[in-house]
Parts: sequence; structure tokens; C-alpha cells
Amino acid sequence: MKKLLLLIVMLVLAAIACNITQEFTQEVPSDEELAFKACQPFVTRHLVSPSTAEFPPFEEVEVQAQTRNIFRVHGYVDSQNRYGAMMRSVYVCDIQRAGEDWSLIRRIEFPFDQN
Repeated sequence: MKKLLLLIVMLVLAAIACNITQEFTQEVPSDEELAFKACQPFVTRHLVSPSTAEFPPFEEVEVQAQTRNIFRVHGYVDSQNRYGAMMRSVYVCDIQRAGEDWSLIRRIEFPFDQN
């Protein structure tokens, strides 16, 4: 009985150790990645069909740190226009971080709007 109890305790400790190791080894998103994600709801609000929005992976956008807490995101989003056709809209989003919150600095620009 003591051996079984010892085995259970060891298995529980091993599981806890694995979980802690996983938490520490998970990649923390960069400020640029966080800015890209934070811009998405602001961009989506400007779309004709927001539920159809498809953003590219982070590697396909350009994010520039203007200051420590201000970022400019150049990206695109694919979404349906009013006729149901999927269209690509290029956008520029200037966003600022204050703690965990993000706010839009100026209106989103769609320099090549095709909707």
C-alpha cells in the first residue's frame, strides 16, 4: 500500500513538473504581435461583413514600433463585400498600448479600399 501511495505521489509530482515546464517554455508574443492582434477588432468594425474577416498570419504583416507603446500596423484582411465576393482590403492601423489595454490613435486607413 505504501509503495502504491508513493507511486501516486511521484506521478502527481511529475505531472505538476511537466505542467510548470510547459508554462515557462511557451512563447510570449512580442509587442508587435500583440499590436497586430489588437488592431484586428478595430479593422473588423469597418468591414461590410465583419464575420467573414480573415487576417493573414503575423509573418505577412509589417508592424513598426513608433515609440515604446505606439505601433503602426500595415496589413490586409480578406472579407466579403456587399455582393458576397471575397475582397482584400489593405489597412494601416496606428495603435497605442496602456497597460493591458489598446486604443486606436487615429482612424484606420484603407488606402486601396475595394469594398
